[in-house]
Amino acid sequence: MKRLLFFSLFVLFFVLTPQIKAGDYLDRVEESVVALRGPNKRIFCSGFVVDSKQEYIQTAFHCMEFAYMQGADVYVDEKKVRLVAFVSKYDIAIIQAKNNRPHLKPTRRRIQVGMQLTAIGYAEGLQKPTFKATEVVAIEEFEKARERLTFIDA
Repeated sequence: MKRLLFFSLFVLFFVLTPQIKAGDYLDRVEESVVALRGPNKRIFCSGFVVDSKQEYIQTAFHCMEFAYMQGADVYVDEKKVRLVAFVSKYDIAIIQAKNNRPHLKPTRRRIQVGMQLTAIGYAEGLQKPTFKATEVVAIEEFEKARERLTFIDA
């Protein structure tokens, strides 16, 4: 279970779906998912647009912390990002970068046993986005994680 939660922090969001059918919702969210790149243009983390007007992107704090500790700039769509805010305790960072991507809205639905969840993003620095699906089998862990994760409806 810890591995699932750790992976979700890399990916940063879950898409709640009634069925696991990639074609039904991937198109709705893939435009909002961004790859974070270093000066060498290699992808090292993911994020997703949370405010298209202000061009805010949510990502994991450890991604930004590592890059800045290395003295490296971070880029999204070849645009340099600016760190706007972070909460290291929950591994969340908000960055800003010029982009024309739609934003994702958090869901207000409660997570329930039997719901199918999908994680989409550039997990562990892979150069192509990944798609992983799972089913909620225990509520306790997701309720604990709710304050650290962002859930969206697709």
